[in-house]
Amino acid sequence: MNTRIGAIILAIVCLGLGIGIIATKKKANDQKELDNDTIYALSNKWVSTSDELTEQRNVNVQLSGDISNRNSQIDALTNQLTTTLTLLATTEESYKAAQEQIARFFLSDGRTIERPEPRFDVPAAG
Repeated sequence: MNTRIGAIILAIVCLGLGIGIIATKKKANDQKELDNDTIYALSNKWVSTSDELTEQRNVNVQLSGDISNRNSQIDALTNQLTTTLTLLATTEESYKAAQEQIARFFLSDGRTIERPEPRFDVPAAG
């Protein structure tokens, strides 16, 4: 009878251990499935973020090129403005000298005719 009670106790302990192993395995499988889903989602996020980063780098390269082009245009326009301002100053000087020459002509009642300065010469149409 002792042997029989011992065998029954051992059978109950084995049954409990078996149920424990099965429960632990199921919990481990559930956790593994959850971990796989998390890894998959994070992997997709990684790929998406990587693609967005590549796209952003391309946009940055394009914008840098646009800025460089704009800077070149600004330099060209600045040079044109400088040339125009210089020409304007020269034209203003010529205008004042011509005004003075005309004033002297009229003050002399047309008796004093000055030889025009070469800068006032107008090339003949040809």
